[in-house]
Amino acid sequence: MRSSLAVLLATALSVPLSAQTPPSLADLAFMSGCWEGGFGGGGIIEERYTPPSENVMLGTTRYLRGARAVQFELTAIRIDAEGAVTLRPYPGGEASPHAFRLTSVDRSDTPSAVFEAPDNDFPKRIVYRRDPADPATLIARIDNGEGSQEAQEWRMTAAPCRSDP
Repeated sequence: MRSSLAVLLATALSVPLSAQTPPSLADLAFMSGCWEGGFGGGGIIEERYTPPSENVMLGTTRYLRGARAVQFELTAIRIDAEGAVTLRPYPGGEASPHAFRLTSVDRSDTPSAVFEAPDNDFPKRIVYRRDPADPATLIARIDNGEGSQEAQEWRMTAAPCRSDP
């Protein structure tokens, strides 16, 4: 009985947005803060998200090799004119032609958010989630949809928000 209740509860918390309470930026609060992880060959990824306001949440990401940034991206998550939550990446500071629409949110103890832009070449999907095995870990994944073999994933842990030069 317990396992059926757990499955039912988990399913109810992660259904598509059309079947649940409309999302707000508050659903993405689990992403806010400063995060750090590794990427290819000893590089460091630093990602920061502001706490959500009623209408916007901002992010910065930089990829470091030693003290040098080799890549960066800005992110704006906003409520659009239709009331949908959208994520627009700005890789290298240039606006992506596609906004990724929030299509699924999990409001459980290990929250997640799925943003999709089916018309984009790659990625078509951006997923942020907390690791169920270690809720202090934020996982960011880009791919071309469920089951896609073409994917990149970064595991980041909470880090101090530094302001030093």
